[in-house]
Amino acid sequence: MCKVGSCTSHFYELKAGVTQAGVLSPILFGIYIDGLVNLVDKTNIGLEVKLKHFALVYFCMLMT
Repeated sequence: MCKVGSCTSHFYELKAGVTQAGVLSPILFGIYIDGLVNLVDKTNIGLEVKLKHFALVYFCMLMT
C-alpha cells in the first residue's frame, strides 16, 4: 500500500519476489534489470543528448 498526501492505493498481496534486505536481492535485481535494459535498448526509443542516444536511464543507490 502507498500513500501520497491524502490519496491511498489499494492493498494487494505479492505472490513472488525477494526480500529487500536479502543477501541474493542485489544479484537477482542485477539479473532482472540487465534483461530489461537489453529489451529496452532494442526498441530504439529514448532520448538524445549531444548526439548520444540513451534508451534507458536508471539510478541505483547502495546503502551500507
